[in-house]
Amino acid sequence: MERLEAAMTKARAARSTTRAAGATDGLGMPADAPQQRPSEVTGQTASGQNAAPGDWSSLRQIDIPVALARRKRLSALLGTEFSTPYDILRSRVLRQMKEANWTRLAVTSPTTKCGKSTISLNLALSLARYGQFKVILMDFDLRHPALADLLDQKMPPDLPALLQPGARFADHAVRFGANLAICTNRAPVRRSAELLQTQATAGALDRIEEE
Repeated sequence: MERLEAAMTKARAARSTTRAAGATDGLGMPADAPQQRPSEVTGQTASGQNAAPGDWSSLRQIDIPVALARRKRLSALLGTEFSTPYDILRSRVLRQMKEANWTRLAVTSPTTKCGKSTISLNLALSLARYGQFKVILMDFDLRHPALADLLDQKMPPDLPALLQPGARFADHAVRFGANLAICTNRAPVRRSAELLQTQATAGALDRIEEE
């Protein structure tokens, strides 16, 4: 891992030299920014009424404009200079998850307003850009949901409804790019701790992952 971080530091130094020579793209972003830049994702939609389970093309596709990414500190979308810390975090997370044989990761904090939603979204964007698997990000901060605001989603669905038997994932998730699905939540939920601990919630997560 230390060798990887040293290589990243060396690469950043080389890119800084390139940027000093004026190498930027048309958005004023570094020319070496990730291929999936915010402005390259369109707001296409798909109803998904006839889609088979697991068909991600049925998910409504959202756009994250560059201005929104900058305003909401979505650094994972703003080029290597800004995304590198999250890419390093991604490498460490993937290594630990592989060693422990985990497929799910929870991000929490001791108090509110610590930045866990921002970190979670940036990490999910970095994982998606890695391109080796599909990623689902769900806002389980049911008392203070913030993910919808980060994405500027005006009327997000209610996440608890997705946990009910028979609920369709395509009705509760949106898609950014080819392999990141995001489930936001509209409003605070009463008895959120009890909801998270039920067998029904565990079963719903198993169902979603299987599909």
